[in-house]
Amino acid sequence: MNLQVFCASSNKLLSLKGLEKCARLQECIVDGNQLSVIEPLYGLEHLHVVDVSRNPCLESLKPLYDKHIEDLWMSKNPKLDVLRELMSFDHKTDLKTLAVDGCTAPSPQALLSILKAKFANLRTLNGDLI
Repeated sequence: MNLQVFCASSNKLLSLKGLEKCARLQECIVDGNQLSVIEPLYGLEHLHVVDVSRNPCLESLKPLYDKHIEDLWMSKNPKLDVLRELMSFDHKTDLKTLAVDGCTAPSPQALLSILKAKFANLRTLNGDLI
């Protein structure tokens, strides 16, 4: 499939099944749904923008760990442990924008110093320039 952008915000989605066939997908915007897993994103090599905010059942971002994600919104996912998830990302990840408010995380100052050490290109955290 030639789909490059998938936007399905606030649609009560339970699954992303079928997106694994979208090899050219670059952006996946699925905030405000009921997703618990995002496995169909595993093999998507061109994916660089992901918004999985407000998916209260989501527990892991594992399918994104080896991707070259530039913009990641994962806010308001209380089951996500921000530090555990982000430390699992590949060192080559070119993360520039990150939103993690409303997730389990250390203090903002501690989180910022850890993230800046891991992601040299990080420019925005929770909507604020850093």
